[in-house]
Amino acid sequence: MMKKTIESNHKLLIASFLTGTITMSLLLILHELYLGHRIILGLPFFITPLINGLFTASISSFFSNKQVEESENKLKKEKELFDSLMSSTSDLVYFKDIEHRFQRVNKAYTDLLGLDEEEMIGKTTKSYWPEADEILEDERKALSGEAIMGREREVTLPDGEKRWYSIYKFPLWDEDENIIGFLGMDRDITEMKQKEKQIKSQKQRLTNIIEGANVGTWEWNIPKGENIINEKYAEMIGYTLDEVSPITLDLWERYIHPEDVEHVNTMLEKHFNGEISQYKSKFRMQHKNGHWIWIEDQGKVIKWNKDGQPECVYGTHQNITERKLAEEQLQYKTFHDELTGLYNRLYFNEEVKRYDHKRQLPLSVIMCDVNGLKITNDTFGHNEGDKLLKRIAKILENACRQEDIIARTGGDEFVILLPQTSQKEAENIYKRIKNACQESKEGLIKVSIALGIATKELVTEEFDKVLKRAEDKMYQNKVHESRSVHNTILNSLETMLRQTTNETIEHSQRLENLAISLGKKLGLSNHRLDVLASLAELHDLGKITISKDILKKAGPLTDKEWEEIKRHPEAGYKIASSSLNLREVAEGIYCHHEYWDGNGYPQGLSGKEIPLLARIITIVDAYDVMTNSRPYKEAISKEEAIKEIERCAGTQFDPELATIFVEMVKTIENI
Repeated sequence: MMKKTIESNHKLLIASFLTGTITMSLLLILHELYLGHRIILGLPFFITPLINGLFTASISSFFSNKQVEESENKLKKEKELFDSLMSSTSDLVYFKDIEHRFQRVNKAYTDLLGLDEEEMIGKTTKSYWPEADEILEDERKALSGEAIMGREREVTLPDGEKRWYSIYKFPLWDEDENIIGFLGMDRDITEMKQKEKQIKSQKQRLTNIIEGANVGTWEWNIPKGENIINEKYAEMIGYTLDEVSPITLDLWERYIHPEDVEHVNTMLEKHFNGEISQYKSKFRMQHKNGHWIWIEDQGKVIKWNKDGQPECVYGTHQNITERKLAEEQLQYKTFHDELTGLYNRLYFNEEVKRYDHKRQLPLSVIMCDVNGLKITNDTFGHNEGDKLLKRIAKILENACRQEDIIARTGGDEFVILLPQTSQKEAENIYKRIKNACQESKEGLIKVSIALGIATKELVTEEFDKVLKRAEDKMYQNKVHESRSVHNTILNSLETMLRQTTNETIEHSQRLENLAISLGKKLGLSNHRLDVLASLAELHDLGKITISKDILKKAGPLTDKEWEEIKRHPEAGYKIASSSLNLREVAEGIYCHHEYWDGNGYPQGLSGKEIPLLARIITIVDAYDVMTNSRPYKEAISKEEAIKEIERCAGTQFDPELATIFVEMVKTIENI
């Protein structure tokens, strides 16, 4: 029984040494005093500190005097060494008897209480410690045969200071296996406890920060293949903690998007190999409901095995889906044209640097310039102009290949980069674009675009020069196509004018005939007569911007509606001015409602301030309107119309022109 108890306490002492709570030297002495003579020698042994504070031994006379003397000398030396250690250690070391009275105390203990050893011998704990009851409870356990090993307890010192101690108490037996006292050792661990408290506080603050930031945490036990996660982590992917913790490696990889698994493994491997100090990765994980979320993951190895291999990795896990989407949107806006969705100039310039390489040769480029954008904006507003640009963008996308780069580089300019594309192949794309424009039926203005092609075939050629060649060809084509474009736009405007207003082809023809006849009477040049003919057709061009409900209203107009009508000369002028080929008629359009006496609109011009061609159109238009029915009025006779012209000469009409016109129409039959 005694042997088993001693062996048990021996193991406890060894454990205390391994945990660093007892110094090695002191452990060796205790081993000899407490275990060696009783087990190794197999002899009866008892300690007598209760009598004189000295260690003595009573050895059976079974051995010779020499053996006894050797044993006593050895024990004496051990006692001297033990006394030396007792006096030098900072731990509190003491012996007490079964009455809880001090029999030996070391210098550290007496210094703590400010007493001499003699003052403490024979006294109990209650003599010095306010919390004696708690201390006595441990002592009673030791005296019952239970070893107290490293129990941590906060103790109030006699002066009121609170300190933490790690307490050891080992029972002592006599030769009859009766407990005769115990050996006590108390180590001050206050600083350690304070550090633990600080660490705990720091961990709690870190936990609060992580939880407040909605960040998940994970701890990967590599040998077990388990990933322990917290509740926040589970919430991010739509699960409860019980459903997914721990996550095995196979299950974890199953949650990750297949395209991202290799990247994650690569980053982990780089960290494990020491290439990067910390593992960082962004990847997609599948939410419980099926959709993918973006995760920012970062961690670090916190434990390595003896072979230098990682055993445990700790990290954080954050849902960055919204941030990722915002970044993608920002990147999209940075490199894309907001209106058409095509790439912008910035992106094109960056891609040129990447594609301007030998392996991309031949490298072709197509420069594009939209025809009629300004007149579309001025005529129908920028909303219609935007629609035109979108239609152009769609045509370019459909005509090009997936690997081609299409960018809007200016208001009405586009450029197409064609890698590994010969001049002939680029010309085929050119034709597809042209054909698509011809076939397009959408929009108020027919789609038209000027194009220019150039191809880089030599590595040594600068790409800027290739771009310049394409741009020059584009402008050459634009000039060459301008007449056709003008006619197309003019036809579109005339068609719209007839659809929008009450002006018929017959009205336009009659007006043109009367105007040309009057112009010839005045001796106008052929060029001026051509301009006059165009003005006769387009003088009311601005009406295409006015609501059909107002233009075709049968009854009287309201003041507000009349103000809208009076806006059409200015609108027409703006439209005509935006076209190079219509600029000569723009002034006539602007002034054809001005009166000779200054009471017209929109500028209030008078007399010869009004352009001649506008004065001509004013007279002939008034005459034709009077002599032909309109939804809001019946036609009057030729004679009545002539009288009205004569009556308004000098007020509404140029009196000289009115006289010439009246004389002219009197001689013309069937007018």
